[in-house]
Amino acid sequence: MSPKKKKKRRMSSGARRILLSIGATLFVLVAALAILVYLEFHRDRIGKWVQETAMESEVGPSPSELGRFIARVDGHLETLLGNYNIAPGELRTRRSGAGSGSLRYALIQSEVPIANPETAGALKRDLEGFIRGYPAAALVVRKVITEDKTRTTLSVRYHGLVTRELTLVSIPKLKAVQRERSRGPRVAIIVDDVGMNIEPLMALLSLDASLTFSILPSREFSAEAQQMIRKRGKEVMLHLPMEPVDYPRKNPGKGALLVHMQEGEIRTRVRGFLDEFPGVVGVNNHMGSRFTQDRRQMGVVLDELKKHNLFFVDSLTIGTSVAHKESVRLGLPHARRDVFLDHVDDPQRILEQVEKMIRLAKRKGSVVAICHPRKNTIAALRKAVQRLKSEGIEIVPVSALIGRS
Repeated sequence: MSPKKKKKRRMSSGARRILLSIGATLFVLVAALAILVYLEFHRDRIGKWVQETAMESEVGPSPSELGRFIARVDGHLETLLGNYNIAPGELRTRRSGAGSGSLRYALIQSEVPIANPETAGALKRDLEGFIRGYPAAALVVRKVITEDKTRTTLSVRYHGLVTRELTLVSIPKLKAVQRERSRGPRVAIIVDDVGMNIEPLMALLSLDASLTFSILPSREFSAEAQQMIRKRGKEVMLHLPMEPVDYPRKNPGKGALLVHMQEGEIRTRVRGFLDEFPGVVGVNNHMGSRFTQDRRQMGVVLDELKKHNLFFVDSLTIGTSVAHKESVRLGLPHARRDVFLDHVDDPQRILEQVEKMIRLAKRKGSVVAICHPRKNTIAALRKAVQRLKSEGIEIVPVSALIGRS
């Protein structure tokens, strides 16, 4: 092959390399220009995404993680306030939006007066114990003391975000005594056997009264009933099934506590029921005329409730119940039923029991009554609510009448 032909081929190969290089450069330039145009066109959207991503990275928790923490705080606070006889109706609450971007949540700030200044310290210690279970959480305490009051604000924070604030306003001792003396008679009305159906519950929730609702576990409408009651801001209790003296002819229901059970099984069942109803303020017995007479078994149940910071109301289905003595021994907040409004499902008998409740309230100062979601009872309660108001008798959540002695 001649030298001239070889040279011509080498030049053609070089030209191709140059053309390929130019083509690749042009492709890169066009792609870069297209990206720049896209970024310019979507600049606002991309900037917002970058800002939200940076904010979330700085704050730490995901929205679902923050939501779970807030739900647990709310449940614990509800139980805690009930243990210190602070009813939901006593709280003055303000709700506002907080957070930014996708990490938005409702900030709830509550304020409540307390008669005993020591309550603020006790609440602080209890809340600190709960917060210690969450490494990313913290409790910040602010105290402002003036001549006539002390304001203690407990601020619950998660990854630096303020999620809940509770301000306790202590009342000077003299004013607290004067307020207690001026307070009229009070009654707490517990509605048992909730969860069997919805219609009676809706009628009871429509009443202008701070009724307390005790829900039977594992019933068809138990979960729905709990949601409805909480939305109305009413107190929820667990109606714990226990063995009656005529068991098994009379059956308290699935999962009931029986006197022959071992301690471990009793505790497991109680915990299971409490898991079904997170955030209940207390427990009362469903049936249980045999079980509540057993000192050892009642001790196990009440000890478990104490571990969950709950109170116990003895339905007193039998006069020889040991629940009161065991509650005192364990230092568990508790109360006893004074009146059954509808032990006999008859309109006239129910009205007679309402009259008895009023007489007892005026004589004793406070009464715990129990009733059921029945047609005759609802009709009687409609009349009773107005009657109690006219008599100067206040209907309060049962947590307001819980004691330790």
